[in-house]
Amino acid sequence: ELINRPEGWITSGSTINLGAGTFTNSGTFNPGGRSILATRLTGNFMQQGRPTWFVDIGKIGHSDGLFVSGRADLGNSVTTVNLWGRTAPMGSGTYTLLAASGGLAGARFKFGTMIGEMPIGQTFSLGGTDTALRLNLQPSTGLFYWNGAVSSTWSDPFVKGVSNWTRQPGREHIFGTPGAASDVIFEGNATTILGANFTIGSLAGTGIVWLGGKVLTTGANG
Repeated sequence: ELINRPEGWITSGSTINLGAGTFTNSGTFNPGGRSILATRLTGNFMQQGRPTWFVDIGKIGHSDGLFVSGRADLGNSVTTVNLWGRTAPMGSGTYTLLAASGGLAGARFKFGTMIGEMPIGQTFSLGGTDTALRLNLQPSTGLFYWNGAVSSTWSDPFVKGVSNWTRQPGREHIFGTPGAASDVIFEGNATTILGANFTIGSLAGTGIVWLGGKVLTTGANG
């Protein structure tokens, strides 16, 4: 048996061999440490309470992850996932963060903080099946309301589950940046900084966008 209590921290290597035993996590789990590395767990996996994961990501499909030979039973736990972008992802695709050959139940994960460059024109989401939890990165679509909850810069990453963008005013945060199929809307008199080159569908509302040597292209969705 391996137990990580709420105040604990476990950094894993490439393997954890518990035979028929169980790794129970209630604390902080950092698969792979400061490099991108998949951990293969022989045994079962359980979570309790409000654990935290630190996950390194790189190019599409390359990330830390936990691969369980047995079953993953996450119960009522709510896990915060922090991302560390070792290299800026290019394009769209998925990362497997957790997979269990014997099935996965009770997966509830949410975003915490991202360190590194946010992909421009892309949005992160977390999605699960009965055997795996995946981090998805797809082209951004729909409305992007500016709220500036993190900073004044469009390209800045999310922090503690909060981002600069929401789907509706004061509603759910978007863990991404606007793209060609996105309509950006300002409310109030926001003063913002691009921070990167952006191509968006449209821009509406009242505010100031400081280019700072970057390029903002509108009208991409016609």
